[in-house]
Amino acid sequence: MDTKQMAAIIEGMAKKIEAEKDFLTQLDNEIGDGDHGINMARGFAAVEKKLPSLRDGDIGSLLK
Repeated sequence: MDTKQMAAIIEGMAKKIEAEKDFLTQLDNEIGDGDHGINMARGFAAVEKKLPSLRDGDIGSLLK
């Protein structure tokens, strides 16, 4: 697996989390404070913004 493939996997994760953020929040309402889906979506949106600058580097830097 190379850095570009890993970046594509992370992008896919970000899209899935965004699509399921309401469900994740509902689950969190049962046991927590109901912000898990929202926070995960925010975090992965920030990661997505950084991906273009990391695609051509090494996989270790991407995963940091």
